Amino acid sequence: MVGADFSYETAIGYGNADLWLDFPASSEPEVELHVLFIGTDPVNAAVYRQKLELDGYRTTVVRSHAQARASAIHLAPDVIYLDLTRTPSTGRETLRAIRRHPATVMTPVVLLVSTPSTIPATLGRHDFLLHVAERP
Repeated sequence: MVGADFSYETAIGYGNADLWLDFPASSEPEVELHVLFIGTDPVNAAVYRQKLELDGYRTTVVRSHAQARASAIHLAPDVIYLDLTRTPSTGRETLRAIRRHPATVMTPVVLLVSTPSTIPATLGRHDFLLHVAERP
């Protein structure tokens, strides 16, 4: 472990120790992941964009499902967030199109849904992560 400070703390009679590894800040730039957020709700889009960008992700927001299919292929994002809270049927069609295209078939998709029942079993639960967005 070149360049790391290693320290530990223990007490007599105890079989465990607290360990610390402190690494210096890297001069190498971190890999910036690209997230494509697809959703028609401007509030959800703004909140997720801000959170993702604060966490260091490059984020592109697309507000129409028709644009989304082309954007997913053209931009080749690392992850797609697909908001189904307002337009579940159109969003499901967008997900199907993403899963059918060779360029995006393996792209992870995070679905934002108001209830888990809005996701048909035919889409395969292994295809995405599920995030339940609460709506007032």
